[in-house]
Order: sequence, then C-alpha cells, then structure tokens
Amino acid sequence: MKATLEYKDDFLCVVEEKNGATGLAKKWLPVSRTDYTEAQTLHGRPVTSVNQQEGIYVDEEGNVYQLADKGETKPIAVERLPGTEKTEIEVLLEASLRGRKTHDQNGGSKRMHRTNRNNGRE
Repeated sequence: MKATLEYKDDFLCVVEEKNGATGLAKKWLPVSRTDYTEAQTLHGRPVTSVNQQEGIYVDEEGNVYQLADKGETKPIAVERLPGTEKTEIEVLLEASLRGRKTHDQNGGSKRMHRTNRNNGRE
C-alpha cells in the first residue's frame, strides 16, 4: 500500500493507494480542513502509517499527521483507477489456476476405471 498527502474538497488528506483483486483503488482520508496554498506545499509527500488504530501517519521529515476521526475516519472519496480492472478473461484464468492449484494440492484426480471383470469369460 502506498500513502501520500493530497488536497481534496478543502481537506488535507492521506491518500491510500491499494492494488486489490478488482484493480487499483485510491481512498482519500481527511486529516484537517486546510487552505489550498498550504496543502500545495505538502502535496504528494509520502507518509507511513505508524498507528492504524489512532490514524497516525508520519512523513519522511518526521512530521506527524492524524486522521480527523482517528482510526474511525471514513474516506471522503474512493476512486477506482480506469484501466486497472481485470478483464473477464483474466478473472476466469485466475479462477481456473486457483482451482487447479487446489486440485493438485489434494493429490489430483483419483479416477477409478472399471476393469472388465469377466476376464474374457462369456
């Protein structure tokens, strides 16, 4: 997960960028109401989560940023980045590969073939 500081809807936000099963998604988590010019000096600065329960992030210079409602903060925006969603064929291929892996882990197929029990008897 990548986290940076950005400005959205009059708020300085921590933006978490995650690459999940459905593609790349960005969540804007508000830190505080901030003037645009002040936020511009912080825009794009990488931050690291140091305490998820308290919603605390620290940048490379050691500056601390706490989410507006601490660990309970809800995102003010969520965006799925276009072109990052998996195609139907990719989803099907992954499902197929997962099924094969599970199948192989269970010892593969143990099909029983019928043998001709009359052994040539008529």
